[in-house]
Amino acid sequence: MKTCVALLLFLITGVLSIRSQSATFSNIWLEHNVVDPNNGRTMLKFHFTMAVKDAVGHRVHAVMFVDVTPKSQGHKFANGNPMMADAPGMDCTWRETYTTGDWWVGIYNDQLNPLPGTHTYHTRLGTWDETLKRYIGFSEFLTYDLTGAQPSGGGVIPNYSPSPQPITCGVCSGTGKCSNCHGSGISPYNVRTTPCGACGGNGRCTTCRGTGYSGTLY
Repeated sequence: MKTCVALLLFLITGVLSIRSQSATFSNIWLEHNVVDPNNGRTMLKFHFTMAVKDAVGHRVHAVMFVDVTPKSQGHKFANGNPMMADAPGMDCTWRETYTTGDWWVGIYNDQLNPLPGTHTYHTRLGTWDETLKRYIGFSEFLTYDLTGAQPSGGGVIPNYSPSPQPITCGVCSGTGKCSNCHGSGISPYNVRTTPCGACGGNGRCTTCRGTGYSGTLY
């Protein structure tokens, strides 16, 4: 009986560990008509910060998607393949692993394949876990307008001036709570007496100062 209970607990723990991996994005923004110094071609660049949790030993990478309508019709390259682009891979060595520096993924303007007329395209990022072979997180959608004269072919991105949008804090996932003490203000290592060393005892996320947002996207 004890052996069966131990085996059941082991299986439950394994299932929970498989499902616990997650990824969030912050500081996301689009940069338009960026010239590639290697070939002179211009591109659309999607900048981001990615935070991955509970995926120690896994390799992950961000994937950029372009849709004609959000969460619906995916846009395609001229050859008919889904419009996607991969960022470099990242090895997760900590329980919470973050990208550092300027991370981005892009698509050349002459590959954007605009539909006839002017349309608003919706793009976002997903985190692909190469170990689990599935996505473990997605970013918000960002949009851009593009005009095409023919059913296929490249185009130029016009002036872009979106409305400001708040960016969810990638450390606390928008809760505003300290990720070390989970908002209690008490050190998880000494529950009764010691204030949390990360937040100083106030229970607020030090990155967003308790607001749940790490900035504003323009």
